[in-house]
This record gives sequence, structure tokens and C-alpha cells, in this order.
Amino acid sequence: MYVDAACYVTKNRYSNGAGVRDAAGRFVKAMTSHFVGQSEVQEAEAHGLLITLQWIQQFQLNRVEIEMDCLNVVQSIAGRMQANRVAHELAQVTRSYVSHYMSLIIVQRIVQTRH
Repeated sequence: MYVDAACYVTKNRYSNGAGVRDAAGRFVKAMTSHFVGQSEVQEAEAHGLLITLQWIQQFQLNRVEIEMDCLNVVQSIAGRMQANRVAHELAQVTRSYVSHYMSLIIVQRIVQTRH
């Protein structure tokens, strides 16, 4: 499963998205959520992870790997670092949804720019 967030500052909105793949990497299902208001990226990422974990509970999966690209949120959940206060608090709430069957995988994204 992968989780991501996007902040649209000029539109006063932020969104979260998640996708589920099976063990072979094939698409299974996806979800998005949209919110009005300004959010720091770390807060939006932590909120997206919490929403995603609540969403996947209904599927009663026995092993879930979650990929996300926000290192601060992953480290905050692991207890190694505090991001900003709100993101840290969201990460702590999220921790209660993470069982020993779930693991977080940090995905490094490569950003390409056009010249």
C-alpha cells in the first residue's frame, strides 16, 4: 500500500490518497480524501496515514506494508524524532493503528526538473 498527500495552498485545500496492491504488485483498490483548510505537508502526510489505516481496517488484512515518502512522519511513528507538534501528535495517534503485522517502508522519490 502507498500513501501520499498534496497541499494546494492557493486553493486552501489538501488531499490524501492511498492505493492497495496485492503481493504481485497488481492494483487492488484506491481511495482519496479531500479537506478544506491549510495544512503543513507533514501534517497532511500524517493525517493521510491515519485515514488510510482506518480505511484498511475494514479489509482485515493480515500483513500490510505501507510506503510513504515523508521521513519525518515515519520517524515520528517509530519514536525517533518529533516533526512539528501537530504532525507528531497525528503520528502518535497513527501509532495505535500500526500493529506488529504492519511495517512502514520509506520511499525516496526522484524529482526531475525541466531546463
